[in-house]
Amino acid sequence: MEARQPTRRERALAAGLVALGLAALLRLGALVAAPPAAELGGWRSVRLDPNRASGAELGLLPGLGPARVAALLAERERRGGFRRLEELLDVPGIGSRTLEQLAPLLVFPGREP
Repeated sequence: MEARQPTRRERALAAGLVALGLAALLRLGALVAAPPAAELGGWRSVRLDPNRASGAELGLLPGLGPARVAALLAERERRGGFRRLEELLDVPGIGSRTLEQLAPLLVFPGREP
């Protein structure tokens, strides 16, 4: 059986649910608003704390599929959290290119700069 493409209504509903979910995460403190100077548009104007985010939330980030998310969660657990963006380079599968994509989307509140 061939998979069908979602309808316009289904895509709009999915986009609305994603927006609602991101708003809820922002309210819960898992996401932190980006500074006004951010040059990113749409959902990318929200930054995610990788120390508080769930695997599902991390999976929304570009370049992070299920294997990388699992590796990131394991490394986060092993080290007790990340203090700086560069520490993500210790996660198997995350290299400088992926780190460059993630940099504007992550925030490390209450950690060393």
